[in-house]
Amino acid sequence: VEDNATCKGATLLKYFGEKSTMLCGRCNVCIENNKKKLRKKERDNIKKRILVFINNSPSSLSSILCCIHEINEVEIVESLQELLNEGQILQDELMNFYIK
Repeated sequence: VEDNATCKGATLLKYFGEKSTMLCGRCNVCIENNKKKLRKKERDNIKKRILVFINNSPSSLSSILCCIHEINEVEIVESLQELLNEGQILQDELMNFYIK
């Protein structure tokens, strides 16, 4: 049976009657979950940087990309989309982003 949601170490311990709530941190499930947490933390940091940048005045995508140049353009665009979807920012008729 393939289970991609449960820690393999915890599954083995349960199979042998052990009652442990500890995750192994080494199996493919734990590794993938840790990657997701790291990606979320990185995305949250990008969103914070965007919010700080546009807090001063409405900003275009190109000005945001220039200011935060060390981050991949796709990551910035996806972060902007998340901020729009979450209602944290808005976009005006000139396509500038600003804080709600």
